[in-house]
This record gives sequence, C-alpha cells and structure tokens, in this order.
Amino acid sequence: MAQLRAVKDGDQPVLYEICLRTGNLGDDASPLYRDPELLGHIYVGPYLLLARASCLVLEDSEGIAGYVVGTSNTIAFESACAERWWPPLQQRYPLPQCEDTSLDAVRLRQIHAPLRTLPALSARYSAHLHINILPRLQGRGFGRQLIDCFRASVAEQGATGLHLVAAMQNRRALAFYNRYGFQELGRTQEAVAFGIATA
Repeated sequence: MAQLRAVKDGDQPVLYEICLRTGNLGDDASPLYRDPELLGHIYVGPYLLLARASCLVLEDSEGIAGYVVGTSNTIAFESACAERWWPPLQQRYPLPQCEDTSLDAVRLRQIHAPLRTLPALSARYSAHLHINILPRLQGRGFGRQLIDCFRASVAEQGATGLHLVAAMQNRRALAFYNRYGFQELGRTQEAVAFGIATA
C-alpha cells in the first residue's frame, strides 16, 4: 500500500532522482543531462529548504515514488530564493558559454537568471506546485490525493488560489490537470498555465 507523508530529512536525494526520472515530459530525462542534479536544484531543492511545510511524498514498499512540492506564497518564495537559494548555486556553477546549447546549459542559465512568476498570476493564485510520480504508481489516483493534500495545506497558510504551468508537449499532464478541475489561464507555444481555488 502507498501512503502520503511529510518530507523528512534525507529525502532530498530520492526526490532529486524522481525529478530527473520524470523530467522529460513525464519520461526519464537521465540520458539528457550530464549533471543529474540540475533539475532537482531548480524544481525540488528550494522548496525543501524554504517551503517544507507544503511538501509531501508518496511512498510504497519500494520507497518514495512521487512527491508534490510548492509554496503558499509565490512572491515571498521567489524573493527568498533570490536571497538564500540561488546565490550559492550561482557561485558553484559558472555561467555557460553562449555557444553551449545543451540542456545542462539551459538549466544553468535558469539558475543564473531564475524565471519569475507574472505578478497578475501570483496575485490571484498565490500558491504554486510541482508534482511528479514514478510510473509504478501513476494512474491510480495518487496524483489527485497529492494535490488535494497540498491544496488543503496552502489554504491553511492563507492561499486562496493555486497555479501551475505545464509544457504544451506534456499531453498526459495537460489531460490530468483538466480532469482534476484546473482552469486554463493562458498559453504560449511552449506551455499552459492553469489555476484553481484552494477550497
């Protein structure tokens, strides 16, 4: 039986691994990166440090198989990242050369120039999340359970709305968020933004 639980000390390496193993539009991105930690540095690590109260993992007899991480206050979180999370990574990783078009270089540039959420989006939907589940527990309702628990958690912290962004090519994710009840807020050629009330 699988169960949800709060993040604990020592979970980070496994969550980084899951982030990588689902980082290619839901499929394994391990062959695509030279540095296996880059995706985790961007999409997992800062939440474990700065918004741990909102983070949950999905665990079965084989170990951790999924997670949801996020924050109830995107604006405050991004400010905290600028002060406490990105500077050490920017010192650790030099900015790549302009001619380097590898995925590692793309992520390194993201570390040096982190993306910021549009104010209009974070004002109405202050919370945001990232969710990933390994194939062995996909399609069994655990994604819905993780988001349900996350919504309840950020609602208790004062968030009235939740947003997320999914890649346009990630058809499975787009279908899941539509089924869950998220409303499309806007799209580009590359991604779709979704929002939902927390209660």
